[in-house]
Amino acid sequence: MTRAPVNDHWTLDIDSFGAEPVGKGLVRQVLTCDPPFAICVQGKWGSGKTSLMRYAMASLGGQPIKVALGASSTIEDELPPWLDARWKELSKDAQSKNRHILSQLVRDSDKGILARNPPVVRCIWFNPWQHRDGTPIVALLQEICAQFSWWQRTTTKAKKLGEVTVEAGLSLLNELIAAFTSVPFSPKDSSALSVKDVRALGERWEQTHFAVQSDAQRLNLMFEKAVRRLLGTPERPVHDDEDLPICTHRLVVFIDDLDRCNEAHSMQLVEAIKLYFQTPNCVFVCGVDTYALRRAVLRTVSGADGELAREYVEKLFQATISVPTACKVHAFLSEMIQRVDLDQTMLPEIEALVEPNPRKIKNFLNNAAFAWQLYDSHKRPDPLAFLLVQYLRSYHPEVTRLLTYDPDSNLDHLKEVLGQIEGGREPDSEVDPVRLVFYRSFRHTRRDRRRPIEGVEPPKDKRPERKALDEVVDEVIARMDRHRTDGRFIELWAKLFSKTYGDSISAGRGGTRFEPLAHLRRILRMEKD
Repeated sequence: MTRAPVNDHWTLDIDSFGAEPVGKGLVRQVLTCDPPFAICVQGKWGSGKTSLMRYAMASLGGQPIKVALGASSTIEDELPPWLDARWKELSKDAQSKNRHILSQLVRDSDKGILARNPPVVRCIWFNPWQHRDGTPIVALLQEICAQFSWWQRTTTKAKKLGEVTVEAGLSLLNELIAAFTSVPFSPKDSSALSVKDVRALGERWEQTHFAVQSDAQRLNLMFEKAVRRLLGTPERPVHDDEDLPICTHRLVVFIDDLDRCNEAHSMQLVEAIKLYFQTPNCVFVCGVDTYALRRAVLRTVSGADGELAREYVEKLFQATISVPTACKVHAFLSEMIQRVDLDQTMLPEIEALVEPNPRKIKNFLNNAAFAWQLYDSHKRPDPLAFLLVQYLRSYHPEVTRLLTYDPDSNLDHLKEVLGQIEGGREPDSEVDPVRLVFYRSFRHTRRDRRRPIEGVEPPKDKRPERKALDEVVDEVIARMDRHRTDGRFIELWAKLFSKTYGDSISAGRGGTRFEPLAHLRRILRMEKD
């Protein structure tokens, strides 16, 4: 049976790639931190930040985004059916689990207070990348309003408190939205609205409503009051002997894909969190590649250097949780290979060739499965030769173009160049353009990478470009990833041409001699044996 390609949707089964302990740790930190608090979930694109944050949201008892269709009573859930049951399983008894974690932070004499006033944890999911045409601050406030409004309409407990608490909080949030949008501006200006502009809008609105000179503190106070009313807490906490030493009512705002936004929007949102939304009941959890955020600081803040950008980001977040590298990649790969209907015998080679990144694994497997299914089941090529060609197609498209253009000659060139690199030898003194491309594509895997290409002199009149340390480190990590996978590609390439491998394949073909180059040419031409 032909299986469907695996999509790039987030998952709640984060233990499949070894992230469940980190997910549970994130839940605990959200509950035990001292708000206001901002947590950064750090990781590269495709590393699983969204899945980790969704797992935490479900475990805290948060609800997926829902919407009512028009005037009907039908409620549409954002979750596909295969995720809904898992979400409900994680959310089950969330309130008692939250209370248990919080009870560990209070004295035995205070646990009665906690029992009489059970914790309230409300979760909001916000993706600023989906609001690229407006002001991210306004979009966040609107999303909080929308998700609390739905909760109020559909939850019995919220209906009972609606007139006193939730409605009052929503009213204040709508006033804040009016503050940030009170001055008309063109659509072109709205996409580039700066923090200074937003502050000016707020001050102009506040001068009208408060009749006093105001600043970000007043908008922050309004947001604090709104959040307290939405959570059903007193506007002002009473500090006496019966006060609990922890904040039991929390609004947890998950902000995803912050590093996908343009740099101006990213800066607007993180500035707003710091200026306006830091309140005693708020915890922000932001999924972002901190390198991308530091780069946004460098490009948007005048005179910023690498050290300033690093300190700026450190000031924004009080804790950083790194998404772990997939430590259970073998089991994850096995499951994905089965889902896309590839041969399980390919697993060791795929594990060696592909970076342990869930998104990259799925992308490679989908591409490989598509090409594999073009062959009849009884005429499929040798799996190792097929995977080596697929690796070139995925990660070295410039090499693949040359091979596809002239497989007869260029495969010989590639074999010779890779053999030189594997043996630590320099290329011939007269390097033709095709072999030069091949060499430049894989020369970083040489044992002595400092030696220049013979006959190719580096330019002497060009000074090296100075780059920020973060940018250099990011490039080094990318090269290390490619060095590892390209190095293993060369090792598997050598295995393909080894006599031992050729003899084993020939024996399986009834004694017919296995010719690696001829086999590779047929794969490149999509020919069948």
